[in-house]
Amino acid sequence: MTSKLIVDSIEGRTGKGFLTPDRPSFRAGMTADDSANHTTEAIIEFNSVSSSVLGHDSAGGFNTSTYKYTIPTTGIYYIGINLRASSLTDASYHIVRLYKNGSEQANTKCIEDPQGGNQGMLHYSGIFSFSSSDVIHWTYQVSGDTSSQIDSGGTSFEGFLIG
Repeated sequence: MTSKLIVDSIEGRTGKGFLTPDRPSFRAGMTADDSANHTTEAIIEFNSVSSSVLGHDSAGGFNTSTYKYTIPTTGIYYIGINLRASSLTDASYHIVRLYKNGSEQANTKCIEDPQGGNQGMLHYSGIFSFSSSDVIHWTYQVSGDTSSQIDSGGTSFEGFLIG
């Protein structure tokens, strides 16, 4: 027995398609480099979801003042971060951590080049189960270097509902 499904169009519940807001998605970036002292863990200041930083926010869940995303729909999400840092000459490592409602969910850490390299790239992506109204954000910390910088170019926080 064979089956065939033929449709002319598929719409989400809102009639706006599957990404708005039936399948919420977002990408946040930074409008300027962050050259604060990162030896103390601090929230990464993702302050824009505008197209000027290649961003978007289909469900309006990203708060660019608190740098946090509020989950609009319960489900399974892909979440990722790309972070480019510089001036890491004296750092022994740098680390990003994902928090949900104030509790750490995941992290990735990079040991720095003892030969004097000063650039570092961190990437993490994962699949997470979230409930509507959970609040997520990323933090950053550098060990041993007070002059490090988060470069706005190449740094982003993104996610989307899988199902």
